[in-house]
Amino acid sequence: MKGSYQYPDGSQYKGAWSDGGQRDGYGVMQFTDGSQYYGMFKAGLCEGPGVMVFSDNSRYEPWIVLQTGLIYDPIVERYIERDGRKEK
Repeated sequence: MKGSYQYPDGSQYKGAWSDGGQRDGYGVMQFTDGSQYYGMFKAGLCEGPGVMVFSDNSRYEPWIVLQTGLIYDPIVERYIERDGRKEK
């Protein structure tokens, strides 16, 4: 299911939610300092392909999406399929 929620500190999430009420799937998290995260969530946490845009417009993009549909994570040096399964 999709929806939005504004947290008591003023940050806001818009995107997919699990049946248990946690951020899960694609969403956008806007933080009170002006930074934003666009990407995947799992069990309420940022996990998977995503981009962090800081309030000064600098970006953190650790993922590389390949034309084959695989995503390369240079931090753990593994390929990850779009459904989240890890490949060697």
